[in-house]
Amino acid sequence: MSKQIVFLLALLLLSVACGKKSTIKTSVEAEKLSCAYGDCKHIIRNVAFPLDNSMLAFNNPLPGLGPIAGGIIKFVGDIFAKNTDMGRMEMQYVQPLPEIPSVVKSVRLKRFFFYMKPMNKKLSFRRKVTDWLSRYLLGKGHTTFKFLDKLAVRLSAVDVVDEKNYVPTLMTKLDNEEAVESLDSIFKKAKQSRVVDTEIAKEIILLKYYKKTKSLDTSSKNYGQIHYLETTQDPIALRDYFANSRELAPFLTRVMLLDKSILVELKRDPISNVTFQNFMEKYADEIESRFDVNYIDTCDENSCLEINVPDINLLPIALKGNSLKLESVLEADNVPESFKLKGFVEFELKIESDV
Repeated sequence: MSKQIVFLLALLLLSVACGKKSTIKTSVEAEKLSCAYGDCKHIIRNVAFPLDNSMLAFNNPLPGLGPIAGGIIKFVGDIFAKNTDMGRMEMQYVQPLPEIPSVVKSVRLKRFFFYMKPMNKKLSFRRKVTDWLSRYLLGKGHTTFKFLDKLAVRLSAVDVVDEKNYVPTLMTKLDNEEAVESLDSIFKKAKQSRVVDTEIAKEIILLKYYKKTKSLDTSSKNYGQIHYLETTQDPIALRDYFANSRELAPFLTRVMLLDKSILVELKRDPISNVTFQNFMEKYADEIESRFDVNYIDTCDENSCLEINVPDINLLPIALKGNSLKLESVLEADNVPESFKLKGFVEFELKIESDV
């Protein structure tokens, strides 16, 4: 039981560190934590990690999540980092799994969000706010994801000999070499089935994006508006400024740190967007003087990709071997000069608890 409490506390501390405020309230009658944060049998929490720092996922203290989340995030980051010449590339990565505690009942991939930063403009902050509002209200985008043609990532379980001493190695195959097992067949299907029997299945397609079927492979209708802000000062202070704002608190879903920038995700309603616009105009001078925000942007269908993911428990598949195997295919060209992979991956963790 003590281990479960440690796990929960670590999870709650991580949630607070990511910009969310704790909702624990003192009362005379104590409430089970598994009821306050789950279904009264399990503690259920969502945790998001930035794409540009996979070590946050690898090193987090939550049982069963680190090796799975860290491996997936690192692999996707490496796909884009290695493919500097673009064209076609296939990659493979094997990540040994430590023993996962029996109290961990589910690890689900919930969201995969990519952000494409347009080219910077040298403007005053007031002009930045005006330019941002103009593009937001009128739908004027700059750089887009049109350079990306195909992307697929498959997860399966394998058995590695002497996994304790196995060193994970990224294997890269180009289109003019002998390729790893191809993922091309999934692009021939108009719609990839998301119904998977994880007790039987030995693999799962985590990500599938095809430019020709973009409307089927992506969706942002279930989420609120996302804004991106870059600073030359302390990004943690900028994150806390928005996360701790009483005016914005009722309208925020998350405020996430991304290197020298932050993502501000609002709740899904029109009032949230209007409130944020008013906030930015009202406090433009203060934000400029305190944080030197040198770029702001708002997600649209060109600058952001919310790729559909299978909402299933990955553990039954992962535990069929002692290691995770990740494979991918990527086809892209004419990458914009300003391209740098940004975004986040969100997981849901379910831990059995009677606390």
